[in-house]
Amino acid sequence: MGVMTPRLLHGPVAESHISQHTQGRVVWRGEPKKEALREMLAELLGSLTTGGSVYAVIGPFENVARGAADLLLKSLEELDSNKYRFVLWTREIESVPMPVRSRCLEIYCFEKQEDEHWDEALRLYEAYMKDDWATVSSLTSSSDLIQSFVHVLAVEGNTSLWAVLRDELLSPEFDGDNLFEVLLRSKKLP
Repeated sequence: MGVMTPRLLHGPVAESHISQHTQGRVVWRGEPKKEALREMLAELLGSLTTGGSVYAVIGPFENVARGAADLLLKSLEELDSNKYRFVLWTREIESVPMPVRSRCLEIYCFEKQEDEHWDEALRLYEAYMKDDWATVSSLTSSSDLIQSFVHVLAVEGNTSLWAVLRDELLSPEFDGDNLFEVLLRSKKLP
């Protein structure tokens, strides 16, 4: 059983991006209210999960109650991440309690044309996956690429790579200029 890293979609068009992150296998969709989350758990646990993970979509998070956030955190810890995945969404990222946010891969949802670094970030991801360090080195010279690279990780569904990179990319010491070193170290981790 792996550690679950839910995706947290946020921004003005977050809801419209849900289908990109669920592979069409949504078993439950509802608001982050305690009773609704209990219903979700029952439906998830009762669903057949042959052929891949099933998804629960939870949102919008604008007025989540503390009890519901606590129940969600408990569910993240107990459910098998190989069978069940969560996609949370909100228009306002500040509305999601920090204990929930800290467990998520945050993805700012925008219209693709707004991300001028998307193509570069995709090339960076592909070079990283192929161990093409010359290309990785040339592409990581721009600190503007970081947010786009994180978006590519989310779209590609590579939550295991995000789990490895997350602490360093979110640390106060990370300034964006040392992305190459962070990526290189991640390949050397056991």
